[in-house]
Parts: sequence; structure tokens; C-alpha cells
Amino acid sequence: MQRWMKFAAIILAIVLCFNLAGCSSEAEKGHISEEKKMVSKVEESEEKNKDEKKTEATSPAKDSPVSEAPAKTEATENKETTSVPDNTTVQSKPAAQTAKQPAPATAPTKQQPTTQQPATTTPTPTQKPAAKPAAPEMAVTVSIVGPSDRGTILGATKVTFKEGATVLDVLVQLTGKRNIQLDYSGSGATAYVAGIDNIYEFDYGAKSGWIGKLNGTSLGKSAGTVKVKDGDSIQWLYTEK
Repeated sequence: MQRWMKFAAIILAIVLCFNLAGCSSEAEKGHISEEKKMVSKVEESEEKNKDEKKTEATSPAKDSPVSEAPAKTEATENKETTSVPDNTTVQSKPAAQTAKQPAPATAPTKQQPTTQQPATTTPTPTQKPAAKPAAPEMAVTVSIVGPSDRGTILGATKVTFKEGATVLDVLVQLTGKRNIQLDYSGSGATAYVAGIDNIYEFDYGAKSGWIGKLNGTSLGKSAGTVKVKDGDSIQWLYTEK
């Protein structure tokens, strides 16, 4: 008995399940049909909207009502003439002309002033003064003779000199070139020759010493004061007295 009751319960459960499944399927079918209806309605409304837009685009625009005259603008006010005290009318410029201002002219580029360099002038060569002709060469002949045991120290030798030279000047010049020893003191009127070639006064007696002659004549005064001339002959002699 219990087995039959369990079997019947099972059968009832199965039948209920089938019923429920059928109900759910019908509900789903109804839901689907409702969605399809909604979609079709939306599509119909969209088609209507499209048709209305097409008809609006093709239909001529309705005449808009005539609006009142627009308010006077600044441009029209500017066109009107303004009265002046002397009953003369001055026509103002249109606003378009007054509004437009000429574009600022571009400032011209400053050109740097070109400094003109002064023309280089080549200085004219100054003519050098003509060279003075060389003075003729002047010369004298000089000889040196020592004591008897020494004999001639320097034979007659030509010596050039400058104008204004003295007998002493010529002796100093000659002994310097020939490396002959010379010992003298003073200058001008006080000049005195003490020794030549290491032979001094008083070496050969109380009155021994050097004397000078010009053209065979004793000088008679200091050799530093007697000037020579071209072609003169000078002798220096050692005396033993």
C-alpha cells in the first residue's frame, strides 16, 4: 500500500513538473509576443517621424509674419545727417568706413648708415736732398824714430784724418791701429806725450824725451793745438841730450 502511495506521489510530481513547464513556456511565449509588439510599434513611430520630416523638407516654407521695422542700428544712425547750429548739415561717414581703420604701415627697416672710408692716398715720396759730395780724403805722413839703440820704430806711414784734426789726434789714431804703446796726458794746450813704445822721457839722460816736428820744423807748442793739413809730414823723434 505504501509502495502504491509513493508511486502515486511520484507520478503526481512528474505531472506537476510538466504542467509547470508548460505554463512557463506559455508565459515565455506571451512575453516574447509582447516584445515583438513593442518593437513593431517603435518601428512604426520611427517610420512616421521619417515621413513627417520628408514632407516638411519638401513642403514650401510658410511665410513668416512681417516683423516690425528693425531698430535703427548705429550704421543707419551714422548715415543720417546731423544738424549744426548754422543750419548746415554735415553728412557723417558710414559706420563701416569709420570702423575700418587703415592698417598701421610697417615701419621701414632702418638702414645702417654706411660709413664711407676715406680714400687711402698714397703719400707722394718726398725727394731726398741730393747727397753732398764726399769730401776729398785728406792724409798726412807720420814716422816714429826712437833712440840710437832702438832706431826707427815706424817708418813713414800714410794716415787719413778729418778736417780739424791735430798732430796729437793723428798720433793717437796711428798708434791705436798699429798697437804701439802710447802714454800722454792732458788735452789741447796742456797735452804732453810722455812715452811711445815704452820709451819714456829721461830714460836716456836728464834732457831726453819725445819731440814732434811738422814738415821738418819743431812744433814749438803743444801737439794738441797744432792742426794738420792734407799732405803734411809729421815726425816723432826721441832726443838723448
